[in-house]
Amino acid sequence: VSPSGARALFEARGEILTVPAERGDTRNATRSSGVADRDPAWSPDGKWIAYFSDVSGEYELWVMPADGSPGARRLSEIGRGFRYRPAWSPDSRSIAFSDSAGALYLASLESGRTIRFDVDPLVRGTRFAWSPDSSWIAYSRGAEGSTRSTAIWLYDVAAGATHQVTSGWFS
Repeated sequence: VSPSGARALFEARGEILTVPAERGDTRNATRSSGVADRDPAWSPDGKWIAYFSDVSGEYELWVMPADGSPGARRLSEIGRGFRYRPAWSPDSRSIAFSDSAGALYLASLESGRTIRFDVDPLVRGTRFAWSPDSSWIAYSRGAEGSTRSTAIWLYDVAAGATHQVTSGWFS
């Protein structure tokens, strides 16, 4: 659902659609026949829609203006693999997501850069929780030194550092 509550996002048959809450037209936001677009997510400020598209031949992260104006742009160039769950920062400046190899990424809307900030080959489709000030990302992954248990980790966006904050027994 959009931050204003006026529209909702859906993925259907490889297209990203916006649908009105009450009255109006359903809009095909991507209009990309022969391409698979998926996992749409509205930015908290309502200005952008993030999604994954295989238009380049591999699933990469894209953003487009939510108002339907031109200007879609690719934020990642990771290559082979499947991507999961774009999670916007509260300030609408960054997007966290993961891939099928367990890598965790952070994409910057401002710079257009995407970095890999952690990896856990045992966990797929990681869910992220952002701090209200967009400075930290919480997520679960394998505990340090363990091949079986998971722990809660924090990523400090400014410092570029990861921290395990629970033991593997209490996640």
